[in-house]
Amino acid sequence: MHAIPVQTTDFLARRLDAARDLYLLAMGTAKGGSHQFGSLIQEARLHFINVIEEARAAGLDTLAIQNLLANHNALDSRHVS
Repeated sequence: MHAIPVQTTDFLARRLDAARDLYLLAMGTAKGGSHQFGSLIQEARLHFINVIEEARAAGLDTLAIQNLLANHNALDSRHVS
């Protein structure tokens, strides 16, 4: 496998961080128990998953960030209607 250029890994790392932050922000917005943010959470989660897939396809290690997503899976089901 070819080495990933530093610029690419930096870019993907920033995208992963931003996607994670967006997802956590959506989760925090709905933490009060309101179900009105279900669509926001779903969209943020889908974006997060897509960015993880892009990073994985580029050869980045995404295990830790995937685990973060998996740990919040149970929370999603409580807030998404």
